[in-house]
Amino acid sequence: MIQQKFTITIDKLHMNVDYTPFEGYEVTGMPNLVYSRGKLAAKWNGDRMEFTGEKGWGKFVKRAPFKPF
Repeated sequence: MIQQKFTITIDKLHMNVDYTPFEGYEVTGMPNLVYSRGKLAAKWNGDRMEFTGEKGWGKFVKRAPFKPF
């Protein structure tokens, strides 16, 4: 098994914000495929995750606010 190293940068992530608190962190391990309710949502494409899902496929799950310990 290959243990892939990955440096986190906002340019390589698919998020709805323009920053990450983990910018520049090097991590070991990266998913190859991401599924959402049985459908492929993203896949690894050489140096970044590529979104392959359908816009609007996500489902909002309302949760109660987090209560600190």
